[in-house]
Amino acid sequence: MKRKGISTIVGMILILAVISTAIVAITTHYLPVLEERLEFKHEKSLIYSFLKLEEIYPGNGTTTLNLGISNVFSPVQTSATVKLWKSGDVTIDVAGRKFDGKLFAIKLYVFNTRIPDESVTFSEGGIKFYQGGKNLTLNPPNIRVYRTNKNVYISVDNLVTKQQEISGNGLAFINIEVLNRIYNFKNVSVTINVNDSIFESYWIYSLKKAGFVLTGNTANLNNVNLTLEIKNYYINLY
Repeated sequence: MKRKGISTIVGMILILAVISTAIVAITTHYLPVLEERLEFKHEKSLIYSFLKLEEIYPGNGTTTLNLGISNVFSPVQTSATVKLWKSGDVTIDVAGRKFDGKLFAIKLYVFNTRIPDESVTFSEGGIKFYQGGKNLTLNPPNIRVYRTNKNVYISVDNLVTKQQEISGNGLAFINIEVLNRIYNFKNVSVTINVNDSIFESYWIYSLKKAGFVLTGNTANLNNVNLTLEIKNYYINLY
């Protein structure tokens, strides 16, 4: 009887040891991998929702973002921040009459617990991706500068609303509304000064292609018919 009792105790100890080893293995190896997968899946879904701005631009629309996730394995929640700010300006002088376009950018910062943080910036229809101190242009901006003989068309974004930011792990919305103003000029001289912190090189290339003479980031063109479109953007984060 005593041997049977001892055998039972030993058996229970062995079972507990196996269970403890399994729990440790799951906690230290399986759960972190599972959490990484969940964060990766959420991050890609979040970025996909953010990239719908490409489909909205240059028109009106709203995209919804699920900023964070939590799971039963970890009390730590992932989170994100969406920021709208003035990224530069394009000043256009048409025969002494000045027009100013305040360029804007919308940036998504994703903060994870298991995988590296990353951010994505949308500006002028283009997308830039940032991670680990490096950046990559995923899609070039939609710089709208065209010329046909003596006729020139220029379209410039202009942010009307204030800079904004929203953070956390709940739902966020980016709402965009646009109001266009179009001006037509005959046989005028045009001077454009560009300060674009994100996509200035694309402006320089487009202006050169349209025949503008450039000195630094200032471009000039004389005796042309100009159609100028100012796109006023009303953007709200909530």
